[in-house]
Amino acid sequence: MRTRLLFFLFLVPIILSAQSIDTFFSLPTTRYAVVTTSTALDQSANGENANWVFNNLMASGITSTDTYKAISPSDPEAIAFPGTNMLLTTTDTNAEEIKFYASEGANTLDVSGIELMDLTLQYDDLGLVGSFPYAYNTNNGGNSISGDFSYSGNTGTFTGILTTTVDAYGSLSMNDVGGGIYSGTITRLELIQQMELFVGIKVGDLMQTTYHYYDNTSGELVFRSTQVELTSGIIGNRSFTIMESLIMSPLSANFGDKEITSWFHVSKNPVDDVLSFYLDERVNVYDILVYDLEGKEVIKGLANNAIEVRFLEAGWYIITLKTDFGIVSEKFIKK
Repeated sequence: MRTRLLFFLFLVPIILSAQSIDTFFSLPTTRYAVVTTSTALDQSANGENANWVFNNLMASGITSTDTYKAISPSDPEAIAFPGTNMLLTTTDTNAEEIKFYASEGANTLDVSGIELMDLTLQYDDLGLVGSFPYAYNTNNGGNSISGDFSYSGNTGTFTGILTTTVDAYGSLSMNDVGGGIYSGTITRLELIQQMELFVGIKVGDLMQTTYHYYDNTSGELVFRSTQVELTSGIIGNRSFTIMESLIMSPLSANFGDKEITSWFHVSKNPVDDVLSFYLDERVNVYDILVYDLEGKEVIKGLANNAIEVRFLEAGWYIITLKTDFGIVSEKFIKK
């Protein structure tokens, strides 16, 4: 009986648990390697217990870094891209920038604009990305979008559909491109934009497919890819793919064999008056800093697992701890 039971257990597949995605964004100052592949990357696996093996990634020699800026209604970015209150800028080592303009609430995220290479999209009808935390097998229902575009000196309008889905969870392995070999469990977000472009008359179609892979333990965005296909006999055809693999983030420190998220995390997020956090008693903290998303220091000092934040304006902030195991950070929302 014992032998038969053991044989049965070996036949049972390992079932990975689905996770929700807490936030669309990476942490500020997260750095990625821009990668290429010798053959097309297979991202077709989806659903439960999917398995992705990205073992043909090649570092291009270019890295990119994510930075964030809080936008007020009077800022030029909010005037150019109405509704914007958050700007993510990804800057690579060639000084090329990708800008993602967003309208971010306590739990929801809308896209208000994109600047990608020589393509600019300005949304009149904001595109709902989703409500976070975003659980597996949920989607935004397909959100109608419209606005203005510019591309290589051509300007016009667009209409279309933005669809986001937490379409898969499972295991991901990646070869080393500068940050070490990765092997872990992830949850994936799929974002698809399908647009028709008009310059008086219809002049073409634009298709964007983006995949974000989030580590289930740390929540880090460990891999992302965006493919854009522009089809137009009038303004020209264009197709390109951008792929980035995580090489360093504020959560990259370790405590022994434990990932940092096991010994430091914000206990309640969003917060009202007091920001509480869990910290392993074996970790020595030398300084605690809180920054707004423009990088301005708003709180400095030591605290016993709680910080008074009632005087802060509503919005996103970053708490940073300087410890004997490195510098660690986490985003939080002040209500």
